Amino acid sequence: AADGYYPSRVAYLRALREGTLPSWEPNASGGWPLVADPYYGYFYPLNFVFYLGPRAGEPDGGLASGIPSGLGYSVALHALLAGVGMFLFLSRRSAGPGRTPLPFFASLLGAISFALSSFLVVRVRHVIFVQMMAWLPFLMAAIDDYVATRRRRSLALCALFTGLLLLSGAHSILHFAALLLAAYA
Repeated sequence: AADGYYPSRVAYLRALREGTLPSWEPNASGGWPLVADPYYGYFYPLNFVFYLGPRAGEPDGGLASGIPSGLGYSVALHALLAGVGMFLFLSRRSAGPGRTPLPFFASLLGAISFALSSFLVVRVRHVIFVQMMAWLPFLMAAIDDYVATRRRRSLALCALFTGLLLLSGAHSILHFAALLLAAYA
């Protein structure tokens, strides 16, 4: 996180304050194309948490103030989203013609297990993996709903969650998610 995420967030913030698109960052690693690199998720809407500012008592870090806290906020937000998404997916998963939904506590246990899974906890250092994984249960629930109802709203939700998943920037593990989704769908 310290080598990649913090410098990229500072570079984004500097470019935004200058009123420019951060197309090239010349101040690190001999320069690199920020916007062109999906790894940093420049267009991912929930990355706003990196710019909420420092927490009370945090030392002034200049332009970088609050960005380390933003990493914690992002992980907490996406772990919560992952749990909510998994709860919705599991509680509605078996609901269909002639079937009953999963019990509340079974869905809750599955949601907590997913939100606190070793993959999400260990991947905190790669926040984009946590961000991407948070949207998978929502996408799977939308796929279920579309298959069951064929409503356009469900198809639009599939597109929305796919877009959020792609914008998160975790393209290095996207093939695993694609395999899961292809097999599931």
